[in-house]
Amino acid sequence: MIAASNSDRTEIRNLLHRAFGEGRDALTAPESRLLGEVVQDARQRGIDKPIVCSLAGDVEVEQACAGLNEFDILAYPYATQKPIAVLDAKYRGARGAGLVQMAQD
Repeated sequence: MIAASNSDRTEIRNLLHRAFGEGRDALTAPESRLLGEVVQDARQRGIDKPIVCSLAGDVEVEQACAGLNEFDILAYPYATQKPIAVLDAKYRGARGAGLVQMAQD
């Protein structure tokens, strides 16, 4: 795991903006499939970073989580702290294994 470089961040941001438009920080459950496709596209471009999602809403949230999981995106319905804890654990594990390097631009 390597920390995302500025060019990686810019590329990810551009992919998301093309898919969802400028200024979006929340998605509806039906848009989760599109998010999965954007992440898959980034991974095919060599940008493979751990992603976790927290979804809130009605029962369709559970279906959206299942859809995101199909794209290897960890998604948790009705939870805010669990995704943060999971991402932290992934980072600590990778850092402890010597897999985290600071990006160089």
